[in-house]
Amino acid sequence: MESLQGSSINSQISQTTMESLTNMDTNSQRVQNSIECLSNTQNFINNGTYNFAFTVSMTETNILTNIFITKNGDLLSGTSNGRVRIWNILERSIKLNLTGHTGGIHSYTSIPNGYIATSSADYTIMFWNISTGVRVATLIGHAHWVYCILTLPNGDLASSSADFTIKIWNTTTFQNKMTLTGHKDRVFAITVLANGDLVSGSADLTIKIWDHTNGIVKMNLTHTSFIRALCVLKTEELVSGDQSGKINIWNVCNGTSKLSISAHTNLISSFIVLPNGDLISSSHDKTIKIWDIKIGLLKLTLTGHTGTVNSIALFPNGDLASSSGDYTIRIWQRI
Repeated sequence: MESLQGSSINSQISQTTMESLTNMDTNSQRVQNSIECLSNTQNFINNGTYNFAFTVSMTETNILTNIFITKNGDLLSGTSNGRVRIWNILERSIKLNLTGHTGGIHSYTSIPNGYIATSSADYTIMFWNISTGVRVATLIGHAHWVYCILTLPNGDLASSSADFTIKIWNTTTFQNKMTLTGHKDRVFAITVLANGDLVSGSADLTIKIWDHTNGIVKMNLTHTSFIRALCVLKTEELVSGDQSGKINIWNVCNGTSKLSISAHTNLISSFIVLPNGDLISSSHDKTIKIWDIKIGLLKLTLTGHTGTVNSIALFPNGDLASSSGDYTIRIWQRI
């Protein structure tokens, strides 16, 4: 039965065969930023139009996995060797290095107490004071890569993993509160609905909606390919992106697919929902696309990356950032 089980923070990590960290077209070394979907609610007008502004090039040979932007506009970048950098992006300068992870960085989330959490291929989640660069806590409990982390409405943290589970953590005590079981393969993406229910997407070709009060699966939605990214629209409809590049829009009340779009030619790595309701998708096909998702209309395609686009993130002013397997971060100016 798909259910909720207790789990110890000190559960043992078992080593399994690692997927290659360097093949970005066939592995899951990209953000699920979800991976967790960023829905920016700042008071700016954004009609989904962007121009390329500038590139920040990395001086190392480790692949850029994902990025995250804080409320004050600092940009965090992660690499395949576990390095996290905090940037003053306008000056193209590094403010801090966060050291501690020994595997590729998969995801970030902001915690209500002001910390930033990071998840990694080293099976851990780390909490950071990004003003000082000090690591505050390390969460141990998953038995494989931690793909996606997400802050829940009550302040808890949810994490999904290649160990087929989702764990819920108390962000004050740093203890594991519960474990959701039921998926039969890697859980790449999680997001949360307006009512607090958790949604997970997996390589077992299913999306599960979990009752947040008891951890029981309320609904199963099926895909024809691995689910790589999830987010929730302002209409409270669910968006899923899969390994084949398809976007599906779901009515979570009755479990029906409202719209299906052959959006990209390779896996979808992340989503952003803009304040006007438009959707931005990034893909390993090296493109970023902006959609009028109400009707499935492609409004704009951003090109320029020469490698997989592994994540996208939005600045407080509405500008867009993207990270790529071409070892660059590109900044796109909102116009």
